[in-house]
Amino acid sequence: MNTTPKTVMHLDDLVIARIAQCLQEAILTGTDISDILRSMQLEIKDDKVVLASGYVELIKAHHDKLLNDIASMENKNA
Repeated sequence: MNTTPKTVMHLDDLVIARIAQCLQEAILTGTDISDILRSMQLEIKDDKVVLASGYVELIKAHHDKLLNDIASMENKNA
């Protein structure tokens, strides 16, 4: 029997919000949500699981690219 104490971690609110955002992205892009979730980068900070800072910047850049792609498509169709 394992007597090692378990470490309990809680998800930061931003991680929960990102999971919801991943579901939205999966629906909008047709990407499998497991692929999007698998790419999440998390770290532990003050006994919480938080989004890694580099990952936040990566997601912002990805969202900017998606918005630019949509704007380009709208301009082509106008």
